[in-house]
Amino acid sequence: MTTIRVRARVGDDHRVVLTLPPEVAPGDHDIEVTVRDDPAGAVPIEVPLPPDDRPRRHPQRPTNPALVPEYEAFERLLPALLEQHPGKYVAVRGGAVVAVGGTEIDVLTAAHEQSPGAPVYTRLVTDQPQPVPRLGALHLRRLNYSIASPAKASLSGRSSA
Repeated sequence: MTTIRVRARVGDDHRVVLTLPPEVAPGDHDIEVTVRDDPAGAVPIEVPLPPDDRPRRHPQRPTNPALVPEYEAFERLLPALLEQHPGKYVAVRGGAVVAVGGTEIDVLTAAHEQSPGAPVYTRLVTDQPQPVPRLGALHLRRLNYSIASPAKASLSGRSSA
């Protein structure tokens, strides 16, 4: 038997998602849930994460010409931003900061609510290099197309009529 005790924040939707440890075998199990008003008995579990070994770099100049002036404005404003908003995300449009927030999504949303569709440059306010984002594996597949006649086409050896 495996005993799991966790402390969880129950949201407005009253849902809590529980991922079981790997030693719990797949199949049917009896799971008991007890809701206590006193969380003093709950023991926090710390899960060690692997080290972030991604390469780090400073953000590069954007390739979109509409964002280059905003990038340059951010670089010019960076010393003041480091004093006012360190560790926050900012959105720059028209050479000025138009939104500040805790996440990039927050500042993008705020900036687009002000001027929908207008280009905006967002970035974390820091002078430290940031991890290069990981992209999932890219799988390319070569497809061979040949059209024998308008009525009959072939895709990788399979024909359709």
